[in-house]
Amino acid sequence: MPGENGVSAGEFIQELFLKTEHPIRNPEMLMFMIIELVNSTAHNVILYQQPVELPELKEELYPVIRQMIQNFT
Repeated sequence: MPGENGVSAGEFIQELFLKTEHPIRNPEMLMFMIIELVNSTAHNVILYQQPVELPELKEELYPVIRQMIQNFT
């Protein structure tokens, strides 16, 4: 579904990957893995603050996502 600028989220993400300095191998798989990781780890944290609160999760999650991106370059 297109956003305000007429570009879908998928198209926007593909454009971002094309503009990167380092080519991304299999960008669709990378995005799927990032979204699933964030979804599964953040669910209980957001709803129940379990096993940690959101700031603590973000502190651990951001480096993992950066490493995933690096592994796909």
